[in-house]
Amino acid sequence: MDVSVGARTVRLFFSVFFLLFVQLFATQLAYAQGSGAATVLTAGRAVNDSFSTSGWKYYKITAQGRLRVDLSELSADVDLYVRTGAKPNANVYQCRPYLGSTLAESCVLNLNQRRTVFIGVRGYQSSSFKLRAQVIQPVVQLQENRGRRGNVAANSWSFYKITAAGDMKISVFNMTADVDVYVRRGRKPNLNNFSCFTNNAGLAAEVCRMRNGPNPQTLFVGVRGKSSRASFTIKAKQETTFTPTVLSNDVPVYNSVAQGAWRYYRIAGTGRLDVRLDNLDADADLYVKKGNNPPSTSNFDCQSSRAGTEADSCNVTLSGGQSAIIGVYGFRAANYRLRATLPSFQPGAPTQIYSGQVVSNTVTQDNWRYYRITGSGELSVDLYNLTADADLYVRKGNTNPTISAYSCASNNPGSISDSCSVTLSNGQSAIIGVKGFSSGATGYSLRANVESPQNSTDFTAISMNQVRSSSVSQDSWQYFRLRTSGDVRVRLYNLSNDADLYVRAGDYPTLEVNDCVSARGSTAADECTVNLGSANQYVYIGVFGYRSASFSVQATRPFGGGGNSGTSSIRFDIADGCNDGYRINYRFFDRDNNLRWPAGGGVYYTSALNQTYTSYLSCETGGLVCYGAESSDQYFTWGVGINDNSGCTDCCITCEDGNSLSRTLVCE
Repeated sequence: MDVSVGARTVRLFFSVFFLLFVQLFATQLAYAQGSGAATVLTAGRAVNDSFSTSGWKYYKITAQGRLRVDLSELSADVDLYVRTGAKPNANVYQCRPYLGSTLAESCVLNLNQRRTVFIGVRGYQSSSFKLRAQVIQPVVQLQENRGRRGNVAANSWSFYKITAAGDMKISVFNMTADVDVYVRRGRKPNLNNFSCFTNNAGLAAEVCRMRNGPNPQTLFVGVRGKSSRASFTIKAKQETTFTPTVLSNDVPVYNSVAQGAWRYYRIAGTGRLDVRLDNLDADADLYVKKGNNPPSTSNFDCQSSRAGTEADSCNVTLSGGQSAIIGVYGFRAANYRLRATLPSFQPGAPTQIYSGQVVSNTVTQDNWRYYRITGSGELSVDLYNLTADADLYVRKGNTNPTISAYSCASNNPGSISDSCSVTLSNGQSAIIGVKGFSSGATGYSLRANVESPQNSTDFTAISMNQVRSSSVSQDSWQYFRLRTSGDVRVRLYNLSNDADLYVRAGDYPTLEVNDCVSARGSTAADECTVNLGSANQYVYIGVFGYRSASFSVQATRPFGGGGNSGTSSIRFDIADGCNDGYRINYRFFDRDNNLRWPAGGGVYYTSALNQTYTSYLSCETGGLVCYGAESSDQYFTWGVGINDNSGCTDCCITCEDGNSLSRTLVCE
């Protein structure tokens, strides 16, 4: 055998084996690490991508602060890898959730300085996904009336928050460079969404004044740096003054209150004090506190804060010539009439109360006090702070409960608290009765609360142009679903309190994921327009309760965008059921098309009690037509009000042939 030939054969064998090993190693390395340039991401902007087979895709972003990377909407198993300064691979990374299946994955990195972060997405088969990287700005908690030093880089944000009620003054001062200040209720402000914005030139102090109303709300403050890094002092302060005016019993006073300001009144006496705030031309709220100290948005014995120009009323019981301080808070700059009376109690007439309201009173042995509440959902009633024995009865509907006719009763002995729970549907009323059992007068406190059942992803089906009126609890959702195509305009209106509108095609919207959001704050109407393309699909409408609120929602075609055209005929039947000796004046309004009936400054009116007056209206098809009415002495109002400046839940119909609405207007 030729030794040289054998040696060459051995060398050839090992060379081939080595080349095969190198190729296999390179293939495995490429599969573990991937190759190719990294796609640059924009902070906060999602990208959609896909794999046709197994492999890697790389992305990068340069940022500073708290960076969050989200991988979502997976069609198959895809994994997320994140690394600072260089591409990650299957063995080297700083974050790899590795959850498997189609579960969404997230990574968060804290970057003390500006760094480039590389993101690797690894696919194992044909698949698609969504990727988003965003810088999460920290929010610093402010303490009321206490200044805090802060700083912000050029073209960057520093965020702060404070939860408070009443009139708040937000000040930014002692700056080393120019900054702008943005304030927003409930969420961080940005360049396009804010409740207050101030941009004084140079080093002049920036001041925003916010009117939070009667309930504590969270204000978010954004300080934005301009051309250079700046240090500053930020301070939040509540502003209130107390100057009571003495009232005479049952004598009305007429006055005005500035937006975010208070007016105070004092009255003294014995018995049930009834206070009514009405004749409002804008939104103002009513507070009453027994004693000589003024009420506030968080300290009162009774409060009423109905939306818009709806009348507010309160009652408390005074003993031994006790004083009470009445506060009128201007949610908007408003003119008003205020009347305080100490009449004898009418035991058969229910007192209107609202969800969450606490009333305190007394009841004598074998006598009753009645209260009415209206809502949808679970009604819970608590009778507590009892000084002796009294019993609790609740009856659904508009009939007073008795000891033998009720929906729920609780009669614990002595001063033990009583409670009842019933379910109300579709804005149903319930009458609450408190019956005295012990001799003498028994003092008590009563609280009724309606919890909306819509706290999950249930939805109500609606159709185009249909008006749906409902309610939503604070921090809960009400969902509606519509199947259509093309441009859709969604309007949220007739708000009794602050709620926000979210719209999304194909799935439920959330605070973070939606196609359109409108959050104007307070009771201002919200509106969204989305395009669904040429094929029919589902669009989901979400109403989020920033506060517990009633509302109306409607989906229509945008005007000038392929909507209905022409006119239709509708009918309203109005009857005067208010036996107060005054006629009722009324009008009709189409807010969408800026129409009013009768035209000009005239009114329709009733001339006889319990007689129905029919109006046939020719209106623009698809418009929303509402009635507004007012007693001729201007004491009672109904619907949207005689000047179309109130909200309502059931006073409007869509302009379509054959639609009608019948209402008997009663004194309540």
